[in-house]
Amino acid sequence: MGKSQKNWYKTWFDSPYYHLLYQHRDENEASLFIQNLVEKIALKKGSVLDMACGRGRHSKYFHLLGFQVTGIDLSKNNIAYAKQFEKPGLHFLQRDMLIPMEDNFDVVTNLFTSMGYFPNASDNWKVIQAMHSNLKLGGYGIIDFLNINYAEKLFPSEEIKILDGVKFTISKTLDQDFFYKNIKVEDNGKVYEFEEKLKKITKRDFEECLKKVELEITHVFGDHDLSAFHSTNSKRLILVFKK
Repeated sequence: MGKSQKNWYKTWFDSPYYHLLYQHRDENEASLFIQNLVEKIALKKGSVLDMACGRGRHSKYFHLLGFQVTGIDLSKNNIAYAKQFEKPGLHFLQRDMLIPMEDNFDVVTNLFTSMGYFPNASDNWKVIQAMHSNLKLGGYGIIDFLNINYAEKLFPSEEIKILDGVKFTISKTLDQDFFYKNIKVEDNGKVYEFEEKLKKITKRDFEECLKKVELEITHVFGDHDLSAFHSTNSKRLILVFKK
């Protein structure tokens, strides 16, 4: 079992190696997912807050579908990259998602497992509290997290990937409460090490927290195609809720 440094995500998510390793999460995947969400939930064109937006791939497609979008992310590099796509109705801000916005939104999202990594476990629930604060009455929130029951089947393991000449050695371990990934990067004779640490948050955990802040779950999906959720076979846990 690994020992993650405190606030490891501030370094890893700002690293170019993070984006290289996860480049398979591409624009096409994002566009199909957002299109599916808008159609399935029948979201009305309005304002969207994309919390932990990364480089803005989901924000861009909400905007293409006619929404007014604000993307926020803690990573300075991510926001600097995303700002090249800004236009009327699409804006990006470097901001801590735990701090509620001054405005309220029709839709608030937290996608691609963008919580669960805080050193203080209670901060995970502050994400949901912030989503509640950021939503208009009648607005929809969407959380896209991994399904821990499925993910546990993939741990422990080790794999090697070579991407654009960069070698990644990825060792996955787990314990009762967390998933760990140790990521060794070899690039031009230099070696870097990163680690991901993700809290195991169950469907019941989410349900209890959402109920406490009076957010009503309306849909539960198991993948980005929005198939029905299955507790052991679904890769994702996608929760849609309403204020």
